[in-house]
Amino acid sequence: MKPDYARAVTISTVAAQRDLINLAALAVITPIAVGLLLQVEALGGFQAGIIVSGMLLAVFMSNTGGAWDNGKKLIEDEERDVAANTGKGSERHKAAVVGDTVGDPLKDTAGPALNPMIKVVNLVSLIIAPIIVQYKEYNIWTVGVMLLCLGIVLWAVWRSRGAGGYSFDEPVAVGATHKATHKGKKYNITQRPPQPRGVWRERKGEDCGSSPLLCVYSGAAGLRRTLACR
Repeated sequence: MKPDYARAVTISTVAAQRDLINLAALAVITPIAVGLLLQVEALGGFQAGIIVSGMLLAVFMSNTGGAWDNGKKLIEDEERDVAANTGKGSERHKAAVVGDTVGDPLKDTAGPALNPMIKVVNLVSLIIAPIIVQYKEYNIWTVGVMLLCLGIVLWAVWRSRGAGGYSFDEPVAVGATHKATHKGKKYNITQRPPQPRGVWRERKGEDCGSSPLLCVYSGAAGLRRTLACR
């Protein structure tokens, strides 16, 4: 069976765009809510905090991701000797691969992505500042906009916390049925035997409630794994 690359790309694109809604709402609405609720002085402090904390977090992500990546490359340059736990195939290399799996997104995507987010927050703050100065007296309209902004921010935070797939409540064993939780709801999921990495399957039915369950099977049996719900 040939892999369906177009479907895999579509799944990743749709998931990324859906998760960006939370970040966009927080970046655009939060400065408006802070400015209307706490006035323009607090908005200036909010901008300064965003710049300082965002810069430090971005540098941390880039350096950390690069360290994980370089650690894996350093181990791969060693002489391969499983008995001495050096080189490819060793336990150190397996651990380094896991670290590099986290490190690559940190240094290539998450860290650099903070820069445009900081710019969006600052741009929205500069645009909204004259309006906040003009309407600094509370009235029914400003209170209504404040409540709306706070509602959107809380919704975005709640949606971010509820994002993701099914998380198993216990270690997974092949062929057994396990309890899983998704967005606060309980499901019974039967784990299928592991398949070669990169094999995607979609199944529907009582295993995952009324929603389709898109699964990536990889690794050994008994490991904790998350199944993405699409």
